[in-house]
Order: sequence, then structure tokens, then C-alpha cells
Amino acid sequence: MLNDRPTYVNLKAAMIDEKDGPQLIIGVSNIDAKERQEQEYETNLATARAEANMDALTGVKNKHAYVDLETQLNEKIGEDESVDFAIVVCDVNDLKKVNDTHGHNAGDNLIKSAVSIISTIFRGGEVFRVGGDEFAFILIDEEMN
Repeated sequence: MLNDRPTYVNLKAAMIDEKDGPQLIIGVSNIDAKERQEQEYETNLATARAEANMDALTGVKNKHAYVDLETQLNEKIGEDESVDFAIVVCDVNDLKKVNDTHGHNAGDNLIKSAVSIISTIFRGGEVFRVGGDEFAFILIDEEMN
């Protein structure tokens, strides 16, 4: 603690032989700024990853996140690992028609409503927006019980 604040330090110790016997020498380095900077970096990286995998309009995961999960599942299958999963693909009908006749705000609201319905019906797994009007829901292993 320095100034009533937890502070990261690095301790190094060495045993040395002196005339009057062995002596323990301890060095203390203040690494607080470096540690806090690394923690901030990790937090920012985690936030960026989450944002990179999220569809901005709907708040569900995006196609990038879907491809990542698909790759993970394929790797497990390729390694003969038992993986129980289910995939449901949904398509919002007439989105282009709604956009053309009522505007893109109405189309966006239709997409958001569709996500709300999909998320309500398919609980326990993950919903992905994999295209403009296409969604996938994936339920894996323990989520299936």
C-alpha cells in the first residue's frame, strides 16, 4: 500500500554470503503504472473483441462471431470430440419490400422485432445475425438440457 492505495510491486530477493554470515537482500521495484496500463489494455482489448463480434443494430452476435463458433465446432468434430449441437436458421420475409415502401427505419424495426422473437423462442443458446435479414441460432451441448 502506498498512500492508502494498493500498489503493484516486484520483489527480488537474493541470499549473499557476508563476513558475519549469510544475508538476505530484498529489492522492491514499483511496477504499478506498467501493471495498470496492461490491465487497461486487456480491458480495452476485451471490449473491442466483444464489439467486433456484435451486430450494432440488433445487439446479437454477428457473422464474424458465427464463423468463429462454426470453426470451433468443426475443429472439435475433426478431432472426433463428441459435440451435441443444434442450428436453426431464420430469414425475415419481405425486408426489402418493407424498406422500399416504408423506409429503412421501418426495416430496422422489423429486424429488431425478429431478433426479439427469435431470442424469446430460442433461449439458452446464441443468436447470430449472419446476413441482412438472416439469423442463426446455435445451441451447444450443456445448453441443450
